Amino acid sequence: MGNPNLLQVDGLYKSYGDRKKEHSKRQYAIADINLSAVPGEFLTLLGPSGCGKSTTLRCIAGLEAPNLGKISVADRVLFSSETGVSMRANQRGLGMVFQSYGIWPHMDVYKNAAFPLLVGSRSSRPPAKQVRERVERALEVVQLSAFAGRSATALSGGQQQRLALARALVMEPPLLLLDEPLSNLDARLRTDMRFELKRLQHEIGVTTVYVTHDQSEALAMSTNIAVMSNGKVEQVGAPSEIYTAPASEFVARFVGSSNLVVGTVSSASGDDLVVKTPAGVVTATSQVDLSPGSEVYISIRPESISLVEVDNPSPELGEWEGMVEGTAYLGMTVEYRVRVGDIEWTVVSSSEKPLPVGTVVRLEFAKHGCAVVPMAVK
Repeated sequence: MGNPNLLQVDGLYKSYGDRKKEHSKRQYAIADINLSAVPGEFLTLLGPSGCGKSTTLRCIAGLEAPNLGKISVADRVLFSSETGVSMRANQRGLGMVFQSYGIWPHMDVYKNAAFPLLVGSRSSRPPAKQVRERVERALEVVQLSAFAGRSATALSGGQQQRLALARALVMEPPLLLLDEPLSNLDARLRTDMRFELKRLQHEIGVTTVYVTHDQSEALAMSTNIAVMSNGKVEQVGAPSEIYTAPASEFVARFVGSSNLVVGTVSSASGDDLVVKTPAGVVTATSQVDLSPGSEVYISIRPESISLVEVDNPSPELGEWEGMVEGTAYLGMTVEYRVRVGDIEWTVVSSSEKPLPVGTVVRLEFAKHGCAVVPMAVK
């Protein structure tokens, strides 16, 4: 039985330094990357600039040569340091859309979309009828059929982005690689194109690997997200898992907004841990087994906190009590900065009855919004 994953990446390393150095002494741009994607999956590589996400994508595409590891697509080995296989990019048959769309300005929309089918030797080109059928189908999918005869430079930014997609899809690739394709669009168009891309990917069913530093894009579009930092994968999971159960301090801080507080595990019961912090005791969920006495972070999302006004505050504030030090009106919500002891908390709640600065409040937490994050071993 074959591998159920369409994409399989195992133990991938890539360095830009001296290849003659020993493995342990090299500085790697990516190190021990392990990823997989099942047919039809939308996998996003998410992380800050310089974390190795584009390098990983370029290694899959064949635009970079890894030092070690193995890459296969649909059980076809594209690269293996063990067997010496290293297919060139044009042999891999993958679709790719770059940050810069690379539209040919001297060609119309139809010729831009047809270009990948016509660049090979005459013997390898599809028949003219098949070229026409595939180009027309690709333009129809991205809703550019009516613009087939228009100059590519006369298209809007969003239309050029869709044309770049059509040019990648016309090859009918088993895997589509997208390297921050929305970064050159304005904010409103980016939001619109997120839903357009997700619709297209779902409609076509092509397995996709998408690179972005924008966490909103990743959460909105992905089947699974691989969060990367310093050339390594920190966590892989569904968007809801990444957001509600971060596996590390980095993931908790990078994906969304989170309040992180240090605490000590007091007791454990199943997935629930009682954690003592300087501000009070809180019950949180944990995906890993931790014994009493373990030092941990508690990650609490701003929208999982409720503020209850303290009617008659005493000089000695009680457990989880603090003062509103700042507010920001955001339309349907208000973002509060609340000082509890030495920690400033971010809280987001309804703007229906805003609390003024100086109000003494008690913080109450929704258990599903509190996650235990293990501390890294130093």
